[in-house]
Amino acid sequence: MKNTYKHMIESYISAYNNFDIAGMVKSLDPKIVFENYTNGKLTHCTNGLKEFKKLAMTGFEYFSSRSQTVISWDLSENYILLNIKYRGVAKINFPTGVKADEKIEFDGKSEFTFNENKIIRIVDKS
Repeated sequence: MKNTYKHMIESYISAYNNFDIAGMVKSLDPKIVFENYTNGKLTHCTNGLKEFKKLAMTGFEYFSSRSQTVISWDLSENYILLNIKYRGVAKINFPTGVKADEKIEFDGKSEFTFNENKIIRIVDKS
């Protein structure tokens, strides 16, 4: 089961890096919950595929390129924690002070929870 989950995550990250929304949602449960935390504060939260796809589409507007690289895996029965290196290039000026064409790099963690061979929850923390 763990190899199946690992393969799903690898496919999800590959699709994410290529701005491939259809590929990203392929392994997601229709009731997917997504949460993003920055500096301990919740910045984004979606419930269900429709909301997830809408948020995922913002990546096209905000970044000209982006990539997540897995640094390490921590696998358990229905849960996987990844240490991630994120890199991107902003397409727009962000309210945080990041300017268009500026490179962004940070380390983070991504938690994936599974239910019946689908990803049911993703929590990103940076």
